[in-house]
Amino acid sequence: MSMASASVQRGIALFQVLLMTAIFSMLLLLMVASVQQHQRQVQQLLDASTQQLALYSAANTLSFALLTEEWQGPDSGEQAYGWNFYSYPFDWFVPASSEGSQDNHSQAVVAIEARLQDLNGLLDLRFPSPLHQQWLQQQGIDSLSASQMVNTLRDAQRSEPAARLPFAAPGFHLQHASEAIALPGWQPMADSQLWQYTRVLGDEFNYLTAPDPILAALLPPAQFDILRQWRQQGRVDRFRFSELTGIEPDEGATFFASRELIMVLRLGQQQRQLQLRIDAGADIPVLIRQQHRGAR
Repeated sequence: MSMASASVQRGIALFQVLLMTAIFSMLLLLMVASVQQHQRQVQQLLDASTQQLALYSAANTLSFALLTEEWQGPDSGEQAYGWNFYSYPFDWFVPASSEGSQDNHSQAVVAIEARLQDLNGLLDLRFPSPLHQQWLQQQGIDSLSASQMVNTLRDAQRSEPAARLPFAAPGFHLQHASEAIALPGWQPMADSQLWQYTRVLGDEFNYLTAPDPILAALLPPAQFDILRQWRQQGRVDRFRFSELTGIEPDEGATFFASRELIMVLRLGQQQRQLQLRIDAGADIPVLIRQQHRGAR
């Protein structure tokens, strides 16, 4: 009996050792997995912070370049330095880090996807027109609803009390493009659509810098297809545009990009979007009117 009892005791002890070993092994694996998860989270935060710093650097250097460089070539009228002002992407390079060589030619750089949009190339919500209706239809709004939306936009901003909508105070004007969503019938429009294609600031409409969805509503399809191909090839200038479309700059239209711009910068999953005014002669040369940042 004593030998059998001793054997049982040894078996129990061995089982306890194996059980404790298994428990410690599981705890160790859980700790390793937790540490690895924290490392991944820290690395993700570090990557996002690094990308945001690169976007801030890109915004600063691109703004400085816009302040100090000519925006167009001297002869052809083409945009200089690969820039364009109708939201087509181009690469803008910034140093990968502030450490290392002071020689900019040997320092590593990172390419930022940049877009510039002349505010005057967008539809001015203060002055509704048939072009607004055509653009709304391009966005998937039926003809009747688009017409009613344009009329509502016009009525809301009239100065005559009899013509103004009931909720519109005297002298009412939109202060931000997204406010249009509060108007009757405008709810189907997304805030992002209004941000990209409409404005409540600026001067005369700029045909040359209008983004593709607006030009598609403005031009015959054959002309628009040619112009879009030119834009993709970087061959658009004011002379070719006038020759193709027959549109000439006059007192109601201009072909030169204004000082009011939208700048969109993207790197990885991070994005920074600014509406700003660039004016080297102003007290505040770079005036940021609005900005948004975060993951796209």
